[in-house]
Amino acid sequence: MNYALRYHLPAWIGRRLAHAFLQVRVTGKENIPAQSPFLLIANHISHFDPPLLGIVIPHYLAWVVAADLYTNGLLRNFFNYVNAIPINRKMNDRRAVKAILSRVKQNESIGLFPEGGIRYGKDSLLQGAPMNETVGAIAHLTHVPILPALILGSDKLYHYKAWFRKTTVDIAFAPTISPDQFSGSSSEIRQQINSATTQAIQKLFQQTKEKFQLTNYDLPKSVEERWAGL
Repeated sequence: MNYALRYHLPAWIGRRLAHAFLQVRVTGKENIPAQSPFLLIANHISHFDPPLLGIVIPHYLAWVVAADLYTNGLLRNFFNYVNAIPINRKMNDRRAVKAILSRVKQNESIGLFPEGGIRYGKDSLLQGAPMNETVGAIAHLTHVPILPALILGSDKLYHYKAWFRKTTVDIAFAPTISPDQFSGSSSEIRQQINSATTQAIQKLFQQTKEKFQLTNYDLPKSVEERWAGL
C-alpha cells in the first residue's frame, strides 16, 4: 500500500486551508534535503505542529506519535491511514525504535518531537530543557541527516479568533547535521547529537525572534493562556 500517496492528499488539503486562514512564513527551506531519508527534529507547541510542518516539507514523513493518542478512535484511524509510528513515552520503546529503523531502510523520512510532548516556557528545549535521550540514539543508529526545525505561532490556533484572521505561523529549518561527524563512545556520540540539534533549534529561535521582531504574543503559551486570548 502506498502510504506516501495517502499522506500527500491531506497535505494538499492542508496547504489550501493554510493559504486561506494563515500566513505561514518559512525560513531556510533550502536546507530541506532533496531526497529521503532524513530525521526532522522540531520543538512541539501545539497539536497543529505535524500538519503545519507536513505542508511545508515536500516529502512523505513517517511521524512518531504518542501511543496514548491512539485511544481516540478518530485519531487512531487517521494515524493508521498515514502509517504513523506509535511510541510509548512512558518506557524505552524498543519496538518503536525498531520500526523507525525499518522505515529509514525503506528510504522514508521520520518526523520527531524530541521533548516527549507539547512544551512551552521552562519545560521547552527553546528555554533550555533537555532533549529526550532516545533522539540521539535513533540518529546514531540510522546514520541519516538530521533536519533541525522550529515552529512558532501554531499555539495561537487554540483560540477561535485566530481562524478569522491571517494568523502568522513561523517555520524555520537549520542546515542538516550529520550524526557521523561525531566521535567517541556511543553514549558520547548520542549526547553530542542531542547537544548539536538542541543548539541548532535554539539558534533558529533567536534568529526568528530577531528577524521578525516577534512580540510576547508570538511566543509559545499554554492552551489555557491561548483560550484566555493571551
